Amino acid sequence: MKTHILLSLLFIYSSFLLAQESKPIEIGFTNTIYSEILNEEREYFIYLPNELKTNPETIQNYPVTYVLDAEHYFIPFVGHLESLSSAHMLIPRMIVIGIPNTNRWRDLAPTTTPPNPPYLPEFITSQAGGGDKFLDFVEKELIPEIEKNYPAAISHRTLIGHSLGGILALHTFINRTDLFDNYIATDPAVWWNDQYLIDEFKEKPIDSRFSKKSLFIGNANYITGYEKRQGSIAEDYPEGSMEAKTKLAAVIQDRFGDQIRLKIKEYPDENHMTVVHIGQYEGIRFLYDYFNLPTFLPSSVENFEDGFLQDYTEQFENLSYHAGAEIKPYEDNLGVIGFFLMSMNLIEEAEALYKINTRNFPESYQAWNALGDCYAAQGEMEKAKKAYEKSVALNKESPAREKLQE
Repeated sequence: MKTHILLSLLFIYSSFLLAQESKPIEIGFTNTIYSEILNEEREYFIYLPNELKTNPETIQNYPVTYVLDAEHYFIPFVGHLESLSSAHMLIPRMIVIGIPNTNRWRDLAPTTTPPNPPYLPEFITSQAGGGDKFLDFVEKELIPEIEKNYPAAISHRTLIGHSLGGILALHTFINRTDLFDNYIATDPAVWWNDQYLIDEFKEKPIDSRFSKKSLFIGNANYITGYEKRQGSIAEDYPEGSMEAKTKLAAVIQDRFGDQIRLKIKEYPDENHMTVVHIGQYEGIRFLYDYFNLPTFLPSSVENFEDGFLQDYTEQFENLSYHAGAEIKPYEDNLGVIGFFLMSMNLIEEAEALYKINTRNFPESYQAWNALGDCYAAQGEMEKAKKAYEKSVALNKESPAREKLQE
């Protein structure tokens, strides 16, 4: 009996310890803004790059992506972003803003549309048509709020929408082109309002507003796996939806193919819902296909400054050109590479990296502390002392404080 009691107590105690040690996995947080335009409180989701969370005073600029239908699609997009911008470094780091719905039919539908029961009953279509008012909220209230509080590259924004949100993204591209620079539309509901978007894209004059714009469209085919197994060839509900997407794709390719960065991809094995995830992933890779940081390998130390380091910094120069704002080489990434070089006794190569960090981030105590370590390793103690003093002046808790005493 005593043994059973002891084991029970040990189990309860170990469970308590596990409960104490567990921590939530956080990918972002929520905030609210009162919209005078929409006359309601609006919640929005925020994802920040890790180095911005740990150093909110950074002077780095970040592209910003706005995700519609955020209650469904914010988390998947952040997952793609984390994967592609961290270990693989195939796209730049960015801030992500998710906009969840309060009235989806009202806000994401750019126009009204005739009822089409049972798919679109009148009680739904009667609410539609507030898309431009919603875009006024995004343009005049939400975007200024984000750009006031976070280090956003104000000249470089991306909009992502699916289905009804997809036609709002396309409506924005053709009618309010300057609001965003990049657009991703997955399986847009082109059938909406008698395919009105096709005429919009046919008739809109092409001018300088469209220069440097990028558009990715991902169209699905099969509506469900079950229907595919039953022999259905493709989704066509509401009637004409497949034809509408095909028509619009042809118009956009013909009129805008040589004017913008454009990719329209068909996904014959994806349905209306599953296309979101692969469309987000391939869409964001397309938008930033000009950005691909070189992977640091042992062979990278050969001809380091004229090879790896030059390639690395040129990627950010190219990104800054496309973004219309300076986006600097990542301080933490260069810091990790510098630490590796120091461990290999490649001190001069590490010094080149640390000097880039102190130039780009002169208010970073970590950058000055690392440069001090580099000078100390070379026996240049006066230079090390000055770098450590700079680090401590920026942060009294800097590890450079003890090094100065030594």
